[in-house]
Amino acid sequence: MRLAVLGISLALAACGYVSHITGDPPFPDLGVGQGGAIDLAGLAQPPDLSSGPNVNNQNDLSPTVVVDLAQPIDLIAPADLTPPSDMTPVYQPTAHDIDVNQSGKYPKATAVRVSGLTLITPIDKFYSHPDGNCRYQAWAQDAACVTPPCGISVIAIGPAPPTLDAGTLDCPSAAASGSLLANVSVGDTIDLDGFVSTIDATSGGLSLRSHGIVARTLTKVAARAVTPTVLTDGALFTSYSGAGWVTYEGMLVKLQPATKISVTTTGSLYFHTDPGNSALEALFVPPPAVGHTYSSITAAVSDLFGGALLPRSANDFVP
Repeated sequence: MRLAVLGISLALAACGYVSHITGDPPFPDLGVGQGGAIDLAGLAQPPDLSSGPNVNNQNDLSPTVVVDLAQPIDLIAPADLTPPSDMTPVYQPTAHDIDVNQSGKYPKATAVRVSGLTLITPIDKFYSHPDGNCRYQAWAQDAACVTPPCGISVIAIGPAPPTLDAGTLDCPSAAASGSLLANVSVGDTIDLDGFVSTIDATSGGLSLRSHGIVARTLTKVAARAVTPTVLTDGALFTSYSGAGWVTYEGMLVKLQPATKISVTTTGSLYFHTDPGNSALEALFVPPPAVGHTYSSITAAVSDLFGGALLPRSANDFVP
């Protein structure tokens, strides 16, 4: 860089465009006078800028630069955490390992490879404001897991909303999305590479973290069935405060208390039941009317936004 500046300076000075160049660092005093003449005496013995002698054992003005491209360094962190195409997962944890993360080994954006996850919900779709794309999400459980939590959400990045739907931000169905979740459904078992995603929600001093994997590759493997875990205490799933959100994250559960479950409040998306003031979300089914009763409700456990049980179809409500 210094040699390039020196060459430009000499050329400009010779043309009369430079009247004086000082010797302040990083440049030596070139002795350019007011008349435009350049004193080259100081350059009779140029400094040795090379990293070693050249092949003729003489010093020249060309520094030897060694660039090691074997280990390129990217100093710019991607803002959207989209994994590079050549990302190779370093860790191969289970869903339980990511949910618990006792060693701190699996923070957000960690590259992972997870095997043997069975989808326990249909595919949800939503619009992602940060990157302007549609995203698709399902909940999956490790059928081989014996110590809960055993589940996690699986997320696939899809296209931008079609032009006709851009105003409503309505995304294509999962089957028409071309995403990695386009050709899977409830009961399929998958292996996937991707990176860890976490979402934190806080309310009234209580907080809850949801864990997921943004898929980069996804492969269907031999199906492994998941049996719901039977629970009797509806208070395990009180919004934010219930202990069941962390214990059974991403798992299929069957809420079956000693007395009948009664719908106490309902809205366009969420509804609540007693006993226990359980929070449920009508993501895949219409919300039931207040006063309806059931002997059991089977649902997936979502830890998003304070937690919600996700019934998947009308068959999950047993009178």
